[in-house]
Amino acid sequence: MFNEIDFMTPLREFLVEYPALKPGDSLEINYMDVDLRLQQRSEGGALAFVGSTVVNEQNDILGNSIHTEQTNFILILRRHTTDNELRRDMGNFLMNYIRWINYEQTRRGTSKEHPKLPKFSMTHEEKIRANGGIQTGVELKPGVDEYQIQIQCLYQTVYEAEY
Repeated sequence: MFNEIDFMTPLREFLVEYPALKPGDSLEINYMDVDLRLQQRSEGGALAFVGSTVVNEQNDILGNSIHTEQTNFILILRRHTTDNELRRDMGNFLMNYIRWINYEQTRRGTSKEHPKLPKFSMTHEEKIRANGGIQTGVELKPGVDEYQIQIQCLYQTVYEAEY
């Protein structure tokens, strides 16, 4: 039986929980069209789905098909980075944000300080990994740089055999 899954909402809710934001800062992440969204504002973020693939497929003794699937997202952030100090700070933010996403994978929502990771699979645990943190070189406005973090969600889906 096929079940639809909402990937975007729980992933966004998890990503905005980053605890190391400075007072007054926020991590705004929307779903709007990435190009349109980022051209309109100098600060902000957009979460974009960029593809999915089956990385492994097996059948169990009942004839169920078990897929290990990877779904990929890009988190795009735009920030004012008009000087070397701001670029350094953004580099540190990206590295620590990526480390936090990967760290939370080991905590799996164990307490209030560790938000529950998004659940994409009905039957198995998933893994969320972040990497990248690159400056894309896109400068749509003077003094504003664009950064990207790649996020991979690895999970299993069981498609039950129909008799």
